[in-house]
Amino acid sequence: MEKLSLSKYPYKNWNEYFKSNISFLNLKVHKTWRIFFNKFLQDERIIILEEKLNDYIKKNKDKMIYPYPELVFNAFNLTPLNKVKVVILGQDPYHGFNTYQNKKIPEAMGLSFSTPNEVKIPSSLKNVFKNLLKFNHIESIPKHGNLTKWAKQGVLLINTAYTVHCKKANSHSWYWKNFSEQLIKFISDNTENTIFVLWGRPAYSKIKLIDTKKHFTTISSHPSGLSCNKPMGSYKPFMEVDHFGFINSKLDEKIDFNLI
Repeated sequence: MEKLSLSKYPYKNWNEYFKSNISFLNLKVHKTWRIFFNKFLQDERIIILEEKLNDYIKKNKDKMIYPYPELVFNAFNLTPLNKVKVVILGQDPYHGFNTYQNKKIPEAMGLSFSTPNEVKIPSSLKNVFKNLLKFNHIESIPKHGNLTKWAKQGVLLINTAYTVHCKKANSHSWYWKNFSEQLIKFISDNTENTIFVLWGRPAYSKIKLIDTKKHFTTISSHPSGLSCNKPMGSYKPFMEVDHFGFINSKLDEKIDFNLI
C-alpha cells in the first residue's frame, strides 16, 4: 500500500468489482473490527445507500464512486482495533481523480487526508506537513501524500463518510452519519489512552462521543488553506498547535511521521 501510485494502481472500480449487488458487508476488514461492522453496516441508512448505488451504477456505468471498493475500509485493514494509538478524524473522502493512461485514478484511498503516490498533494495535507516541519517532527516536506506508513504504526485515519460521488462533495455524508458516530463511540469504549485529533468544527462536534476521562484530545482549526491560520473559537489556529508533539508525548512507542 505504501507503493500505491498512479502508475501502480491494481484496484477495480465499482462496476468491475461488484458483478451483482453492492454489499459493504462483503468488503474486507481486519477481524478486530468485524463485530462492529457486522452490526452497523446493517444500519437503515447504509442499506438505503447500497440500494441507491446499485441503481446509480446500473444507469451510469461511466460515472464513478470513490474510493474504489477494496479501499473503502482501507483504514480498518491497515490499523487493527487493538493497535489503535491515534485517531485522526477527517470529513469527506476526496472526490477528485487523476488520469493515467486513459484510466481514472481516484485521489481517495480510504485513509483520511492521504493520496496515492504521484498524485498532487492536496492543500490541507500540505499544511499538515508544514506543521510537522515547523515543530521538527519531519526532516523535510514529503514529495507524496501516501500516509500508509502512519496507519501501520497505529494512526487510524478515518473520515466521517466513507464514499462519495465523483466531483460531488458530501454526496454520501448523510448515509454514513450514524455509522460514523457509532464508530467513534465504539473506539472510545474499546480502547485505552487513545489520542483523538480533532481539526475543525465538524471533527470537534464529535467530542461528545469520546470519553475524555480515559482518552486524550488535541483540537484546533482545520488545516485547510482557509482555516489553518485562524482560531476556532477559543481553540488556536492549526498552524500554531504542535499536534504531533502532543501525540508522541503520550506514547511510549513514538510515531515516526517521516515519509521519506
